[in-house]
Amino acid sequence: MDIADWVSDPDNLTAISLFIVAVFTIVLTVVSIVQARLTKRAILVTQRALLDLERAHIVPAFPKSVEQAADEWHVHVSFSNIGRSFGVVKSVSAAFAAPDALPKKPPKKDYEERAADAILRPGDDWSDAVSFKMPGKQEGQIVYGYIRYEDIFGRTWRHRFACAVWSEQKPGRDFFQIVGGDAYNAETEE
Repeated sequence: MDIADWVSDPDNLTAISLFIVAVFTIVLTVVSIVQARLTKRAILVTQRALLDLERAHIVPAFPKSVEQAADEWHVHVSFSNIGRSFGVVKSVSAAFAAPDALPKKPPKKDYEERAADAILRPGDDWSDAVSFKMPGKQEGQIVYGYIRYEDIFGRTWRHRFACAVWSEQKPGRDFFQIVGGDAYNAETEE
């Protein structure tokens, strides 16, 4: 019996057809599983991009320098929304350190907190600055802290800041000079 006779037998032809359908089904199943995983990953990437690109980004601003002739020095903190959707500022917290005495990592507690319930649309500034009394009138002392806010997606963020405070501006030095590196000047989700 040669191969042509074997293939033309109806029972063998049915077996070959079933084998081909089984192989095709297995291949189709594997391809479908891979495609489902790739689609899920694409959805997660798109969702994350939407959440990160379209959310509020509220950053601190220091509108007024300290007044050198004042009896007490105060740091005024304002905020701006540089994001694409509105955000709700919940609070502003601050603490002070002497020059060159900033802890390596931001402490978790011992901040002076001011409640705030400001809604900022994209491009808005909050001009009612929150004021913190400085412990002394020493040039270069450091104010550090964070703005706590909620984005449109219900997530809560902390935007940390740290600046050396000077009563006069000189070439290469602003009234509020950023210090502390990324540990103190970053945004994290709670």
